[in-house]
Amino acid sequence: MSASTAVRTDDGKKGDAPIHASAPAPKLAHLALKKLTIAAALLIVVFFGAALWLYGSLWHNATRTHNLGVAVVDFDGASVGSALLAAVQTLNGRPNAPTFHVLDPSSISQDEVLDKVFDGTYWGAIVATAAATDRFEGALASDAAAQSYNASQALLYAGLEVRYATAWSGFVLPSLQQVIQTTNGIFRQQEVAPLLASETAYSGAAIDVMLNPVSSTYANLTPFPQGTKAVLNTVGMVFPFLYQFFFILMLNGLFLALGVYKGMSLRRHVKYRLAIGTIWTILTSLTIVAWALMFSENFRSTLPAKNFFALWTVVWVFCMIILDTFDTLTTWIPPQFVPYCTIVIIMTSITAVIMPIELSNDFFRISYAFPSHATWSIMITCLGNGAVNTLKRDAPILMAWLIVGKLAVFFSLRRRAQQGVALAEVKNSPPKAPEQADGDNVLVGKVGV
Repeated sequence: MSASTAVRTDDGKKGDAPIHASAPAPKLAHLALKKLTIAAALLIVVFFGAALWLYGSLWHNATRTHNLGVAVVDFDGASVGSALLAAVQTLNGRPNAPTFHVLDPSSISQDEVLDKVFDGTYWGAIVATAAATDRFEGALASDAAAQSYNASQALLYAGLEVRYATAWSGFVLPSLQQVIQTTNGIFRQQEVAPLLASETAYSGAAIDVMLNPVSSTYANLTPFPQGTKAVLNTVGMVFPFLYQFFFILMLNGLFLALGVYKGMSLRRHVKYRLAIGTIWTILTSLTIVAWALMFSENFRSTLPAKNFFALWTVVWVFCMIILDTFDTLTTWIPPQFVPYCTIVIIMTSITAVIMPIELSNDFFRISYAFPSHATWSIMITCLGNGAVNTLKRDAPILMAWLIVGKLAVFFSLRRRAQQGVALAEVKNSPPKAPEQADGDNVLVGKVGV
């Protein structure tokens, strides 16, 4: 609101004097500094709180690696399998190592073990292959068998590179490799050392077998070789928020400046917003998916077309949820507080996807209900050709957020429409005559909007 005072000049004419004309500049500067101090202090508090949420979710996450399960199966049933189980026992129970679940080989096949890793039941698996010990003993008994012996066939370990690539390479994969090294060491100590200490003569090929008796083969069930994979669930998740936030600011700013809201009916308002929001989110979600696949190196050629459209769809839904959220916030929250809310929304959303929730404190399991986590989980399934399929959990979460968002936008638009009608009535009402005060020298005008 602005105010003006009408004054009579010496020649009898009236002129306008600013309301702050008599206020000294130092007082205005003091008022500005006071308001700036309050806003800056609030900004620090909001940033500090959001950072606490982010850093708190990652605090001591290595000590919760035991929440990640790894399947172990001994299909060998002899010395190699025994060495594997002994190696697993040296790591099992440590908080900074995955929990190794030893499965009964009579109740599961090797392919079924890999299927359990693919569907997300386990983060990885390591098995002693069938007849591994027999192949080793056969290599010692026959020079021809020794020359064709392949130590990497003794053990098989598997995992999903696409499932939180940072967590896989930082927490699970090193533990599996440590188990393999320990298995090799135990086998050499228990089986190879006595053979070398004996007086039995072995061929050169057999000696080579005993020097490296046990190795492994890695089965990467969902190869994800692109260098940008570390960005997808970190910085890459910020772009949808920036897209929608700045767009809603431009949309509201232009509509207000051009007077679009004045006298516009709710029905027409809803049509405008639905059309504009749908087109915008389709375009922005397409660009986000395009970035992810443009720099995917050799991965893009292995992604089926249906997976691309599924990926685009889930990102589009996520963008609509974000747009509806900001549209609602800018309606009901004073403009000066919108940036603070935006900071909190972005930081908590990124926290929900940057690392597996299993590695965070139980308090942060609330992140399962966030649309960002549901979106990233479905993206893992799309990028992994069906791996870790949690659609039964995540699709309803996204749908619930979308429905609530659309309802909130409807009530927000109704409020904007009501404000537009009220604004039109004020603008169309005739101006009131100024009141004349008693006295010869001063005429006081009313405060205007």
